[in-house]
Order: sequence, then C-alpha cells, then structure tokens
Amino acid sequence: DLPVVMGGHHPTFQDAEWLERGADAVVRREGEITFPELAAAFASGAPLSPVAGVSWRDGEGVHRNPDRPFIKDLDSLPFPRWDLVDFSGYYLYFRKPGRSACVETGRGCEQHCSFCQVGPMWHNTHRFKSPERVIEEMRLLKKNDVTQVFIVDDNYGSSLDTGRQARIYEGMRRENFNFDWG
Repeated sequence: DLPVVMGGHHPTFQDAEWLERGADAVVRREGEITFPELAAAFASGAPLSPVAGVSWRDGEGVHRNPDRPFIKDLDSLPFPRWDLVDFSGYYLYFRKPGRSACVETGRGCEQHCSFCQVGPMWHNTHRFKSPERVIEEMRLLKKNDVTQVFIVDDNYGSSLDTGRQARIYEGMRRENFNFDWG
C-alpha cells in the first residue's frame, strides 16, 4: 500500500517504461529536494503536477513535470546520517576486513561520449563538493569504524579537477584515515 518511486540514471531516461511496469512516480536527476516534496504530496493526497523533476502516470498517460534546476552548491546538502546505517551488510573484505562505505565528491561529466548517459544526465556539467566537505564526511565514516571507502562519482579523476583531488588526498593523509579506498 505504499507508492513505488524510482530514481537515478536509468529511470531518468526510461521513465515511461518504469511507470508502465508499476512505478507510481519517477524522480528525474537529483532527488534531494524533489523526493521530499513528492513524499509530502503522496502523504497528503495532493496532486503531483506541481512537483518539479517528477514523471508520473494517470488514466490520461505519462506526465513529465518540468525539470528541477540542479543544486548549485553541493556543500549545502546535509551530510549522510552514517550513524543510522546498519553496516552489517557492508562488511566487505577486499584488501583488509572492515566496514565499507561510498562517498560522492562530485556529480556529472562535461564530456559528450555517445555510449554514456552521464553527460546527458547532468546536461554535460560537472559540480564538485569542496575538499573540506569531503574530508568532513570521511571523518564521520571513520567515527563509524569504516575502513574502506569507495568514491562513486560519475567521472572521478577528471583532468579539470586535479587541484581539488590533490587537496582531498592531502586531507586524507593529514587526518591519517588509513582507509583502503578506490
């Protein structure tokens, strides 16, 4: 009896398919602002038509509300609540045993590769979290006994971003996190 909501790269571009398969709504692109608005609309029985960045279906067909503008400052997002995570399913043993977590340090890609959906997903933009923000999130992970960190950016390692990356590495060394990371 709960609404099914899809999000991410694939549902963004295949929203009609997911709605035909039974999803009640698709959050296209970023969800941090859109999803809470959508959840509030579902909870109150309000129409979905005012919620930017949502695709939905009714008896008249598929509706695609206008896109929501991208979040300009990724540092303005709240930190993940790592203290609420049950890490028991994230105890991986790649190089050493321990808890694993993923960190997003940026979103997007400025390239125009014909085989990839990352550029179109982010309108060929690339936005980054500051090194200070990334290091603070890693501090939170360390407090939660995480030993392995995986950077999950769409295009980490961009040559346009070497200075910021170097500051992240310097912060990791300065903080002596001793993470295995990839």
